[in-house]
Amino acid sequence: MMPKCWIFVELDRSAIPVRDAALAEGVLINVTHETIIRLLPPLILDQTEAGKLVETVTRLIIELN
Repeated sequence: MMPKCWIFVELDRSAIPVRDAALAEGVLINVTHETIIRLLPPLILDQTEAGKLVETVTRLIIELN
């Protein structure tokens, strides 16, 4: 079995607008239970890709507050 890196972020509101906005920017994230963002980055993620993921998701959570 391959090791995995799962990251969860729970919001106090719906995460669906964050998911939709992220997808529009080319960042694929998953929403579970409406308020939980689930990130499943590949283990071969480089620093540039990780930076884009963190920056995009953080910015969208703040903007869509």
